[in-house]
Amino acid sequence: MTRTARDLLRTITAELAPDPRSNPLVPRIAAGEADREVLAALALEQTRIIPADRRAFLQLAVRSTAEPEADAYFTALAEGEALARQRLPAFAAACGVDQARAAAYTPLPGCQAYPAYVAWLALNAAPADAVLAVTANFSAWGGYCATIAAALRTHYGFDDEACAFFDFFAGPAGEPDRAAERAVQAALDAGRLDERRARAYGHLLQSYDAVLAHPRTTGLTARRHGVVPLLCAMHATSMRSASFASSIVSAATVSSSSPPSPDSTSRTHRPPTVRSSLLTSAAAT
Repeated sequence: MTRTARDLLRTITAELAPDPRSNPLVPRIAAGEADREVLAALALEQTRIIPADRRAFLQLAVRSTAEPEADAYFTALAEGEALARQRLPAFAAACGVDQARAAAYTPLPGCQAYPAYVAWLALNAAPADAVLAVTANFSAWGGYCATIAAALRTHYGFDDEACAFFDFFAGPAGEPDRAAERAVQAALDAGRLDERRARAYGHLLQSYDAVLAHPRTTGLTARRHGVVPLLCAMHATSMRSASFASSIVSAATVSSSSPPSPDSTSRTHRPPTVRSSLLTSAAAT
């Protein structure tokens, strides 16, 4: 019996599903026990993670010119990261982060290891293999965001604009999941997918998640234990934000900047000239 993309995604996603106990940060925020410095560090790390992931996804889109389904998928990921970036400043400001603090902040190596590997995939992985690997690591992000958004309102007094970054990703993921399925199925049909290699990429991504969940592996000093190390455990699922962004524009998002409507983030296939323009623009930001 021929294996379908849906079956393959379901199997590998189950293999890579995170242990609920592996992310100690979300329960702390949910209970209102996380210090605001933790939230500030989360915002500061994300200000570096999001543009890095966007550039990586644009690079994968450019490399997918012969695979329109993968091209459309990665272009949507990049557009989603751009939308997410618009919602981050309000959260950062609510955490007490201003421009001077952001400029002076030194990123944590552990937190940035995951986007560094995503960048490696963008340069070295076959696009079809990358689709399978990154999609299989999306399992928990939406639930994390819903929990955090509720806690920020209940325990920290954040308003809707400050919570919009997390509201944005907390909705259903129907269309992005279907886009991933189409890309994987096209690769299976064309014989382009190396399941063993894609699995290895996915397991390595998941391993970074496990590493980041433990402060002692990040090389942090004792002074910072209990402040920012726990936030690193969230990032391995944060790539889900990019894929879901295009379909969750209608989620609870209140922003003074009036973010784009769903129509402006259509997942239509972009011609090479548009993708190249996007990549050039990303390199300048």
